[in-house]
Amino acid sequence: MKKILLTLFICSLVVAIGAGFWGYRYFFGVDDQLRTQLQEEFNQDFFSFKDLDLDSELIQDSTNNNNNMQATTGNTTTEAIANKYTRKLENLEAAAAEKVDVLFRKAYEEYLQEGSKNQLNQTQLARKYLQAGNMLEKSIEDIFNGLITEMEIELKTNNLPTDLVKEAKEEYDQMIKEKKAVIMQQLEGHL
Repeated sequence: MKKILLTLFICSLVVAIGAGFWGYRYFFGVDDQLRTQLQEEFNQDFFSFKDLDLDSELIQDSTNNNNNMQATTGNTTTEAIANKYTRKLENLEAAAAEKVDVLFRKAYEEYLQEGSKNQLNQTQLARKYLQAGNMLEKSIEDIFNGLITEMEIELKTNNLPTDLVKEAKEEYDQMIKEKKAVIMQQLEGHL
């Protein structure tokens, strides 16, 4: 009797794990057809940050400008490098937040539009915008990792400690978790 129950339990566990794996891949996995649809629906460059000017003065802050002056005088310090990359990362964050807002509004509009026609497939809608969010996150992460690598090289070139790199990565990971939580709360509020 124990052997039958154990076998039944193991089979149930295998089925549950398989279903979980399938669900994860279905909602979070890469779907080339859906990716193509999203790139057609949104501007081709929507999911790319390659043309973003991270050195632009999106953030107007006199303290940043003063610290950047110090950085260009030839006396490169950890603080000067931190200020330089903080501005770039803040510009990336602002551009990313703008695109996330566009995605959120578009998803909500589509939800209302399809719901009013009684054609709403919540699973498909969730899958579509989860894929879009993942595409956007991947693009942001690529730019972020490039900036972090650039910062690390600059710190090492100037014989400065690279603790700043670890700190930036930790802050980035924490910020992503917080942004996802906020988005999920907004979604729950709208549904």
